[in-house]
Amino acid sequence: MLPRIPLIAVGAAGLLACSDSTGPSKLSLDQLAGTWRLDSLVMLLESDPTVSENVLAQFGLSVSLTIDRNGTTMMTISMAGSAPDTVYNTIAIHGDTIAFGDYEATARLQGRTMTWLSLESTLWDLDNDGTPEDVLERDVWQRHLP
Repeated sequence: MLPRIPLIAVGAAGLLACSDSTGPSKLSLDQLAGTWRLDSLVMLLESDPTVSENVLAQFGLSVSLTIDRNGTTMMTISMAGSAPDTVYNTIAIHGDTIAFGDYEATARLQGRTMTWLSLESTLWDLDNDGTPEDVLERDVWQRHLP
């Protein structure tokens, strides 16, 4: 069974847009179409973003996201010793926010790298003391080239 991860546990219709290094820039599904590999899934302490934990590495997860030009998506999550889990959804573009189920984030696209930063905090035991802290989630996706 896969661990419950905020981004990975959700999936549904949503809104998507990105910004580049020069400021907000609306993107199209054609620009985002393709397969993306999750390179890092980092929880950042909301009160001090310099304190972080790479959850992707911690759980040994492998995640890919395929976005089709028609807005359908397929996310496949794999963890050593477990069968892959695949979730089918849809995605749309609007403003500078992505929404993936209950997960909302600002997005940035630079070259083959897409970065999402959650808009709302979630609880995660970042310091492993048994008490969860308010954290933000940063997801870094790399475009997979065939």
